[in-house]
Amino acid sequence: MNKKYFNTTGPINPDFHYHIPPLERMDLDQVMGLIRRGKYFALHAPRQSGKTSFLRALRDFLHDIGEFACLQLNLGNAVAGQANLERDILAILATLAREAKFQLNDDYPDSIFHSVHERETPQTALQSLLMSWTSRLGRPLVLLLDETDALKDETLYSVLSQLRTGYEWRGERFPHSVLLCGVRDVTHIRPGQFGERPGEDLCPFNVLETSLRLENFQKNEVARLLMQHTKEAGQRFQPQAIELMTVWTGGQPWLVNKMAEIAVRQRAGGSRGRLPVVTAEAIVAAQDYLINSRDPHFQQFSDRLIDARVRKIVERILAGDTRWDTLPPEDLDYVLNLGLVVDRPRLDIANPIYREVIPRALARARKMERSRREPRWQDGATVLKFDP
Repeated sequence: MNKKYFNTTGPINPDFHYHIPPLERMDLDQVMGLIRRGKYFALHAPRQSGKTSFLRALRDFLHDIGEFACLQLNLGNAVAGQANLERDILAILATLAREAKFQLNDDYPDSIFHSVHERETPQTALQSLLMSWTSRLGRPLVLLLDETDALKDETLYSVLSQLRTGYEWRGERFPHSVLLCGVRDVTHIRPGQFGERPGEDLCPFNVLETSLRLENFQKNEVARLLMQHTKEAGQRFQPQAIELMTVWTGGQPWLVNKMAEIAVRQRAGGSRGRLPVVTAEAIVAAQDYLINSRDPHFQQFSDRLIDARVRKIVERILAGDTRWDTLPPEDLDYVLNLGLVVDRPRLDIANPIYREVIPRALARARKMERSRREPRWQDGATVLKFDP
């Protein structure tokens, strides 16, 4: 039995998963240059692209070199449901305290977060805890905040504002460098998303140095990933199979792993043994199976397509209109961040598999939207109504 396998759920574990080393997927010199210069910056990529794996690898790398104290927090796991500023900030403080204890063996945040929460307002509590903790660390603190864009409304505004306020004290009294990670590019957040704020005309986080994107796999990376399986299991991939997989997935990491997982499990001529060589025909069969699987990776599309901004752009592309210059720039940026479409070499659905799946998701989204509307002939008491 093979020890390693293709990863289709969650961050990679190098001991069990075939993988491209996460730090090789970014320009590490650029990232380290930003950190050493005390910059606050962003990283974004669509869902299931390897963001959390990259943050974990970066955290471990920083721990190993010993120059910084580094803490990784998943803000999406810290909060849930509708935004509630006081509850959410307390949850973030508690998560920070727990992870500092686990990742850095540091009990100090855990010893003070309750008193900080009682003493401070939700608009200052995170800033206060970070200042108190950083002042006694003895090393510059690097904060890696995952799923930043999972925070909603006032909570997101408050977290970004507190980080911005503390920015001028970074180093000895505040985190030296902060990386904000999510599906959406934090630089695209606009005041309207936080409700009416008279006089507020800027994103609440205007100290960002740059925003980086974690790109999809290139063809050579797809080949490297598959070669690991060949080395582990002795099952080869034909060059045409690698080419087809790269083209149809667009290099999207989850799609590559999922298609490979399906392909290598196919049986040879009804026998109980696996195919000795994964052929182009096996990749075609894997693609058909994947497209019809209704995997949760695809189910999310229906929810996304309920959003009029997303649906309008996707419908135009499917109708053959690939002009991007007539689209609202913020709407286009949003859909690009979701990974549903690409704008190079032209505006198009992100990959051929999505092109097959998205029309079905669009039909489901329309059905979901219709079901939310109460029929004209029925009110809340299920009484029939007819037009006069």
